[in-house]
Amino acid sequence: MKNYIKHVVRIFFALFFPLIISAQEHPSLLVTKANLPALREGVKEFPLLKNSFLDIQQSVDDELINELLVPTPQDAGGGYTHELHKKNYQLLLNSAICFQVTQDVKYLNLSKNILTAYAEKYQDWPEHPKRKENHPSGRIFWQNLNDCVWLVNAIQAYDLIVSELSSQEREIIEKDLFIPMAEYLMISHKAVFDKIHNHGTWSIAAVGITGLILNKPEWVNKSLYGSALDKQTGFLKQLDELFSPDGYYAEGPYYQRYALSPFVLFAKALHNYKPELHIFEYRNRLLAKAIETVFQTSYTNGLLFPLNDAIKDKSIKSNELILANNIAYSDIDTNPTLLGMAKRQNKVIISDAGLKVARDIFLGKSKNFDYKTTLIRDGKDGKEGGIGILRHGDEDTQQTLVLKNTTHGMGHGHFDRLNFLLYDNGFEVFPDYGAARFLNIESKSGGHYLKENNTWAKQSIAHNTIVINEASQFDGNVDRAEHFAPTHITLYDHDTLKYVIASESHSYPQTKISRALITIQINELKKPLIVDVSYIHSDNALKTVDLPYYYIGQVVDQRKKDVEAKVSLHAFGEKNGYQHLWLNSSYALQSHGDYITLLSNYKFYKVHFASQSPHNILNHVHLGADDPQLNLIPTRGIVLRQENLHEAVFAQLIETYGDINPTDETISDANPAVKNFKITPAEKNNFNISFEVGARVFQLETDLTDNIISNIKIEQL
Repeated sequence: MKNYIKHVVRIFFALFFPLIISAQEHPSLLVTKANLPALREGVKEFPLLKNSFLDIQQSVDDELINELLVPTPQDAGGGYTHELHKKNYQLLLNSAICFQVTQDVKYLNLSKNILTAYAEKYQDWPEHPKRKENHPSGRIFWQNLNDCVWLVNAIQAYDLIVSELSSQEREIIEKDLFIPMAEYLMISHKAVFDKIHNHGTWSIAAVGITGLILNKPEWVNKSLYGSALDKQTGFLKQLDELFSPDGYYAEGPYYQRYALSPFVLFAKALHNYKPELHIFEYRNRLLAKAIETVFQTSYTNGLLFPLNDAIKDKSIKSNELILANNIAYSDIDTNPTLLGMAKRQNKVIISDAGLKVARDIFLGKSKNFDYKTTLIRDGKDGKEGGIGILRHGDEDTQQTLVLKNTTHGMGHGHFDRLNFLLYDNGFEVFPDYGAARFLNIESKSGGHYLKENNTWAKQSIAHNTIVINEASQFDGNVDRAEHFAPTHITLYDHDTLKYVIASESHSYPQTKISRALITIQINELKKPLIVDVSYIHSDNALKTVDLPYYYIGQVVDQRKKDVEAKVSLHAFGEKNGYQHLWLNSSYALQSHGDYITLLSNYKFYKVHFASQSPHNILNHVHLGADDPQLNLIPTRGIVLRQENLHEAVFAQLIETYGDINPTDETISDANPAVKNFKITPAEKNNFNISFEVGARVFQLETDLTDNIISNIKIEQL
């Protein structure tokens, strides 16, 4: 009886399936049937589209001679089966693209064979034998997330070739692969499907796009409004909760780059299939802002600011951002500066959007991307802190300061509020460590985050921020950090004076911390001066207050010439990241006139120090203690320390000068211009900082309101 019913269902499916599919034209996602002739001609005519396609075609041609392998999944990230299944979904999509552009049946057959091979095996695979900690596993990969990514790519390939398949081939692929896979993600892993997190975004995008292609409106609705259809989860809720009004994503630029891919892909599918939703207009064109924002959170060398868990070499050239940029220009806003970004990316996606971008670049419509001095707000209502970015100069030599005071960033967040970074002349000078991870290097913790990500990279001392009593902010507790959001960050932008001020009052008990980064352009100096001021006020006695400055380069000079090295190396502390720092040397700083000079990328960076504290110590440290597996990347820094106080002020002035040519063995402009940098006591509710350039004296007036820095003024005395 069971076999009879099954036979009847097969006959029904074979008879009526063509009627269902004929209601939809395919391809219908990134490539649409109506634009196919123009796309095929554009590949011949527009250089950026042509070169992008030839790269894809070559990658597929290289695989055509190889045997198709679809092994039983067994390896974690970076392992053999993991990488092979990943390569297969990329090959699947790329071969489908090649078929539609060239109409060569060999590419069609390859895509069809891959889908059929997975359809034959998928339902026989159990849950993956390995599991990434704290995340549910998939069937193909060791975490559910990767299965979602596989399906997002596979359904795009299916859309490209489905019109060329027989009804029987479609039935096998849909019934034995896409339907059980989507239901597995939506039902068996309902918790992920309903999660407000990038894993949830990938899950709903996978199910939602598959639902659109397979004409499953209930899947689409659940992807939009959550599995209970109560609008408490789902795509729209994720757009509401995970992005600020400025388009900043809670987990930081690295994960914003990653999460934009499913957001943009599903939005594009909805734009094509359900235009009545006006999805690209949602929340005042939120996705367009998110794409602009992720580019603004990069330096002019293309690298994203490595905030929170971030792999430091991820750049604007990642495939996710090429996709996002193309869709933004084609479907949301034909802003010519997005074409300038596309030129920097030097690649487009082979799609309707990629065609439009490549054509308009060919027609000379592009303008350089506008890197701005800007404040990017965080929090769904824009009232939970943010990131301040101060920029000066031309793109290739730009000075960029970043002050971070955002929400924690969920599980990928670091305890680093009031952290700062400095880029200059095309490189990092005072960097952030980013994540402790060797992505997909199986011998290094299976390619996953190293244990040092928790013991070092997330800890406050690993960042250029204030650390009190050798404890991380919120005692390293994610739930507490998530509960308390920063509220205060302001930015002032003038031709010669720019500053960003931020404060934090929850990270340490009964303690308020504020920090101001100030840039001052003085005519005779090539680069603006940077003044970095931190004010700490506590109701409690503070044993130690530390401010690290991690740098890339070499110390070439300092005020104290006879620094004594430690007789033997020992760790700077016992826990909270301090156990990973070797202490090289320490000495007391003077109240003013103290400095250290760094050489970084053929420029000098002289850091002047000023203090009111009688216990002000400079510690030279380097990273690598308590690291028997040599997991940590060698890093040098100084840690400024003040001791035994209720109130502390840290004031530094960073002066950039000099040009070194190692080829010609010449040095020019090698003399610093600033002198007599000091803190001047003033009234109870403020303090002043002064310095001299030549015969002129400059004074910064720093107002304190409610024990935080609230305003900056500058005058020439």
